[in-house]
Amino acid sequence: MKLFTEIEKIDILGRCKDDNYVELVMVLTAPFEDSKEHLAELQAKVQYYLEAINSEQFEEEFGRPSINTVRILVQCLHPPTAVLLKVIDLLTPQVEKYNSQLRFEYKDWQEILQEMKKR
Repeated sequence: MKLFTEIEKIDILGRCKDDNYVELVMVLTAPFEDSKEHLAELQAKVQYYLEAINSEQFEEEFGRPSINTVRILVQCLHPPTAVLLKVIDLLTPQVEKYNSQLRFEYKDWQEILQEMKKR
């Protein structure tokens, strides 16, 4: 099962004007398996985000990226494995070299559905 619906697509992009940052969210739609395939998918997705952040188009729209103004959020809808958390830790310095932060968040997809039903 694939981690992402599309590797070369930004899943969610938002701008928080109050806190002056741009957040790019990648959503892991499947449970992370400790496999070479899932590791390669995650690395490719992060690389795609970094290329987008450091593009002329991004800079024109959001300004020059900096570690204080750009965040990549890896949002996991299934319980994370220890390997996934370690990979996130290992990718963080690479992301910081590209003037961005890397963050991780786990939200159970069933809880998200319940929240949506309440609205």
